Amino acid sequence: NIPHHPALGEKELSLATRDSSYGDYVHVFSSRKVWSRLGLLTRLSPRHHRRWKRLLVAVAYYWSAGPFRSLWTSFGYDPRLDPNNARYQMIDFRVPHAYRNQIASRHIGRRNAVSNRRKKQNTPSQASTHWTYSGYEGVGEDPANTCYVTFDVIPHVRQSFFQVGDINDHRVVGLLQRVPLLAQFNSSTGWFHPDMWALLRALLIDRFLVLVEMDRGVSTIKDLIDQRTKNEKLMQKLWENSFMHGIEPIDLSLTKKHILDAREHRICVNM
Repeated sequence: NIPHHPALGEKELSLATRDSSYGDYVHVFSSRKVWSRLGLLTRLSPRHHRRWKRLLVAVAYYWSAGPFRSLWTSFGYDPRLDPNNARYQMIDFRVPHAYRNQIASRHIGRRNAVSNRRKKQNTPSQASTHWTYSGYEGVGEDPANTCYVTFDVIPHVRQSFFQVGDINDHRVVGLLQRVPLLAQFNSSTGWFHPDMWALLRALLIDRFLVLVEMDRGVSTIKDLIDQRTKNEKLMQKLWENSFMHGIEPIDLSLTKKHILDAREHRICVNM
């Protein structure tokens, strides 16, 4: 069973529905039923961010486990009933062990930079635009916010959560377009076949290695060669399934040009 109404007291619900930003939350969930918190915040003005907790629980419920873990869904809507929701599933990415110290030092440096900027914000209007999300922080309207949602920059934390359809990778897009979904929802991999899910996870590691090399100047050639050998084996395993008969394999190559072209006009900067 899924929640159909907010579990709020009359006073709390009244405060939320009378909030000037409530209508914006309702509108966002009317256009798309399943959101990550960070993805939602990128669609809302910074003036909404400080009140997100009070407003979000008034329009959506939270998944604590399963293929939609950590995501918010409009009350009364069950994404497990429609395979079109496969693109909204959560896929987590964990930084490879060899790179974790580098990621930790990057996060500390970014946190200090944000802290220094905050100290320079003296007016109430500037301070009110500060936002924070699971290790990510910013002040004001940051044009690069969506870059974290789309995996266009190196994550600042060891474990990150993405919605599959938000990942800005032509290979992921190709898989979503070509690979048939399951007829029945799987409690572990959702609407995706386990072999498809394994390949998606492998492609995220490959993407991370390319981002590290192009944005930090750290050579990842050896790791990339090993990862891409693994990717090819996983794709071969996926294509050996009978439901893939007659479907052409996708190109698994990923270059710096692919990433830059896909970013279009957005400014994605690693802090």
